Amino acid sequence: MRHARLGLLAALAAVSIAGCDSDDSSNDLPLGKTSDVNFDVSIEATDDVTAKFSATFYIPGAGGPIRRRYFVLNAGDALSACVGAVCKAMTREGRTESYVADLPYVGETAYTISLSRQNDVSAPNTVITLPVPFTILAPPAGLSVTDGQQVTVQWSPPNNGDAFVRGNARCDHQGGIQSERARSFADIRPDTGRAIVSVDENFAGSVFRPFPPPQAPVLRCDVVLEVRQPRVGTIDPAFKNGGISAGITRSVMIEYTPSQR
Repeated sequence: MRHARLGLLAALAAVSIAGCDSDDSSNDLPLGKTSDVNFDVSIEATDDVTAKFSATFYIPGAGGPIRRRYFVLNAGDALSACVGAVCKAMTREGRTESYVADLPYVGETAYTISLSRQNDVSAPNTVITLPVPFTILAPPAGLSVTDGQQVTVQWSPPNNGDAFVRGNARCDHQGGIQSERARSFADIRPDTGRAIVSVDENFAGSVFRPFPPPQAPVLRCDVVLEVRQPRVGTIDPAFKNGGISAGITRSVMIEYTPSQR
């Protein structure tokens, strides 16, 4: 089907051909042909209750995937997300380009994101499943570690796919200075429910705030170990491209103290 407003289609075609020079989510550009746009969906579940959905429509610009032109739904278009018999309209988040909704978190059950259109092709079959909720069994919260120690991270049940273990830390330095850092510890393929990591002085090489990193010695760090179970689904073929992904994350905090020298 053709969009009723041919002038808008012409403008969209020009964007598709010429690309764009920067991100633009402020012009409320109307969505043109479904087959011309990419559709991205992300789902996050940090507890056992709610799955948070966020979706965007865009065309990559000539400068690469970061330089995008975003689009908003037209009157008569509707975006929804369903799991089982529960459906929610995905509504625009303020003046941003994102459409969001919260749904119940249900493991190993299909979530379907549907775009319904009056004046162009609908796309009702973007689908993904989420892992069942999992629990971190080890290490215990508050565990104290130092250089040379290995930490066993264990969780259950494993994902029917992969898992990642990463760390985020806030560290105290001599002189009252603080720093924040992040590090990827392990990529478990396939997910076995277990990883062995070292939380040691090498963590100091991953400072991201402040910059440049403090030179004062580290006194201690609160380290949040995160286990993330990702999933990837399928985008409705009516779209030009895009992707749908989910991330289920659980965490535990331990304490790192450098060994005495």
